[in-house]
Amino acid sequence: KQWYQRRVAITAGNANGESWCPDCVKADPIIEKAVETVAPPNSCLITVLVGDRPTWKSPSCDFRTHPDLQLKSIPTLIKLGTVQRLDASQCSDAGLVEMLFEED
Repeated sequence: KQWYQRRVAITAGNANGESWCPDCVKADPIIEKAVETVAPPNSCLITVLVGDRPTWKSPSCDFRTHPDLQLKSIPTLIKLGTVQRLDASQCSDAGLVEMLFEED
């Protein structure tokens, strides 16, 4: 069996694909480029939206409180099955994003 390497990008956006988060606006194209140019063929990117700004800013937001996530910032890029993750400022660093997409 061939297993897929999964990464999750947790970001902000609405139904029209517009983001209210300036850090996400900056990082999203960098993440998309890494998927196109660096990610191995057996990888996939799952994009998850946190909802609108008030939902994300709430201290009880599921993305903030879930024990497996405990997000402090968006965007966040996570390599599933590992402890590897990039937080907001790191997601706009092309070198770091590319490293997260490199094959194991």
